[in-house]
Amino acid sequence: MEEISEAADVSSRTFFNYFNSKDEAIIDGHLADSELVRERFAAVQPEIPVIGAIRLALAPVIAQMEQEREHWLLRIRIIGDHPMLLLRLLASGAEAEHLMAVSVASRLRLDSDHRYPVLVSAITATAFRTAMIRWASERGAPSLADEVDAAFADLASGLPDPPLGMHINSTV
Repeated sequence: MEEISEAADVSSRTFFNYFNSKDEAIIDGHLADSELVRERFAAVQPEIPVIGAIRLALAPVIAQMEQEREHWLLRIRIIGDHPMLLLRLLASGAEAEHLMAVSVASRLRLDSDHRYPVLVSAITATAFRTAMIRWASERGAPSLADEVDAAFADLASGLPDPPLGMHINSTV
């Protein structure tokens, strides 16, 4: 904690005013981004299909992540290196997915217990997480936006099998 506080040029006491632990410092902010995404999702024109609307809603989060590229690449690497952090991220992601499912149900005027909002929320969250991991494993090239676009295009097209033999050695 002392090293983190020193690197951030704040006291340990100030650090603990914002975070309960160093794990929380790495994971924190996920639900705040989720709220921004849901607000933007609600503002997307209703004629845009849900997967495309979620992608549009993610645009400012992706842009911020790309602006803070080195921070995010390090953060994703640390999470990947520490399975307990990944579990915490997935747990906070489950709450964000639930909240997005509620937004999807509202947009489509579906009952809250309908499977489609839950499914689309989960698959788009997984597509985004997969794109982030690929982006980090390639040290930020191609861009995160390109990785997310490719993953969402696959989802929107029904997730067809890729051509045989394509990218055998690629990651994730």
